[in-house]
Amino acid sequence: MKHILLSASFFLLTASGFAADSENHFKILNQDIAKVVTSPARFDSGDWITVGAVAVGFGALYAADGEIRDMFQRNRGNTTNSIENVFKSFGRIETAVPAFALIYGGAKIFDNKKLARASAMSLESFIIAGLIFEAVKFATHRDRPYENTSPYVWHGPGLYDRNQSFPSGDAATAFALLTPIAHVYGDTPLVAPLAYTCAALAGLGRMNHNDHWASDVFIGSALGYFTAKAVIKYREADSPVTLLPILGADTKGLVVVSRF
Repeated sequence: MKHILLSASFFLLTASGFAADSENHFKILNQDIAKVVTSPARFDSGDWITVGAVAVGFGALYAADGEIRDMFQRNRGNTTNSIENVFKSFGRIETAVPAFALIYGGAKIFDNKKLARASAMSLESFIIAGLIFEAVKFATHRDRPYENTSPYVWHGPGLYDRNQSFPSGDAATAFALLTPIAHVYGDTPLVAPLAYTCAALAGLGRMNHNDHWASDVFIGSALGYFTAKAVIKYREADSPVTLLPILGADTKGLVVVSRF
């Protein structure tokens, strides 16, 4: 992630201004990451059914990735490019994350606890999802559509920043950031449908741009969504301020996360 340190610095500067909110601020966070990573050990039958459905969806899209890519490119035009340009900011780390950090800061200043809680969970979900999709990208190194006409070329583990199609980081980012908004404001008409529509269009825009296969976007979306759901489940009632590590191809850093 070339711009992740910039995004992290926005949140660091914003959240650090409210460090006095908790005597536990700047504590290194590993509990949330451990809970998310080890969550399969606590899955019930319903969770495994969901995993199976995601696997089936991935398999179906993977088999049709080439055809779907060709369909998107055949129908690409001014309209699809305009839609992509409108919604891509929801998935771009360098725009979406600083925006959510500023929203968090504004919510704290104006004592909007509901918005502050939602945006804090959004940012935490993004960080955890980001660590996961970065690890998967470096572990798999799948060719992007513009790098190879075949969707079935994977290079395996390696510490280089090429061939990083799987999964879509933009789709994961959009769903990680917007799912907590949909949850917290679920009682407000149209907020949840609009949030999920924006996230979905951010992911589809990556297919329009020929940067990702359909299966990349599907798994990225699922990763962002279920990571956010886990954060909501595990941490909605807690209120620590903690540090999370950022490990990217080109950058390293820390992000302060405040929870309510």
